[in-house]
Amino acid sequence: MTKPKTTNPFVSDDFVDQLVELSKMDLPVSSSRGSKIIQQTLRNNIRKSLLDSLVYFFDSYLDNPENQPETKISSYRTADGVVIEIENESIARKAKTEGMVSMIIDLSFPNLDYDAYSEALDYEEREGA
Repeated sequence: MTKPKTTNPFVSDDFVDQLVELSKMDLPVSSSRGSKIIQQTLRNNIRKSLLDSLVYFFDSYLDNPENQPETKISSYRTADGVVIEIENESIARKAKTEGMVSMIIDLSFPNLDYDAYSEALDYEEREGA
C-alpha cells in the first residue's frame, strides 16, 4: 500500500516517529484572540501528515495476515479525518444498509496554554472515573 503524497513536514512516514519529530521541531508561534498558537499553515500541514500516516498505520496493521480480525474493518482518509469502518450484521438487518458502523478520528490543536492534565482531572471528576 502506498502512502498518499502530502506537504509532509516530517522525515518519517510512521505516525509515532512523527510525534517524536514534532516534539523536537522549532515551531513558529503566533497569536489568535489573545492566545498563543502554532502558526496555522504549519499546524495544518502537521495535521494532514499525521492523519495520512494514521490511516496508513491502520491499513498496514490490517494488511498483516496475523492481525486479521473476525469482521471486516476498513480505514479511509476523508476531509473529516480518518474514518474507521466496521461491519455489523445487526445494523445491516435493522437499518437495511450495508451494515457498516463508521467512526471519525480527527486531530485538532488547542491553544498553547491548554492544560491537558487539568482537563483530564476535570473529566475524571465529571465522569466518576
